[in-house]
Amino acid sequence: MTPDFTTAKDVSEYLLDRTGKALMSGDFDLFASCFVLPHVIETFQGRRTVETVDDLKKVFDGVTAYFRQKNVTELARHCVEAEFRDDDTIVATHMSRVVSGARLVQKPYPVMSVLRKIGENWIISDSMYAIEDQPAHAKALSG
Repeated sequence: MTPDFTTAKDVSEYLLDRTGKALMSGDFDLFASCFVLPHVIETFQGRRTVETVDDLKKVFDGVTAYFRQKNVTELARHCVEAEFRDDDTIVATHMSRVVSGARLVQKPYPVMSVLRKIGENWIISDSMYAIEDQPAHAKALSG
């Protein structure tokens, strides 16, 4: 069960923290617990509907492989804006910075996500990534 939150931004930051920890530690179960299926992922390269846990694992494996290849040491993300659309839906935007040591691996990019409360849990249902300069990262996400 997720904690009680005061603001939409709190919900977004909570999910960013959980998914970030999962990606950096290789914890697929933690990662999967943050998403509802089907889940729609969009990048400039395409759109993918993730329908099964196996599909989600392929996304996770692709992104973590990209991070390993680029020697990523930190995934720095913060919520820029989040607002409730209704009691069970939040639209949130965050900025992502992918870092290796003291250098950026790629240009910071925004991500817009739809967060939904299902039962007592907040989860991510749709994500749109504006990755401009790393087609391998975008491909890992959108297939």
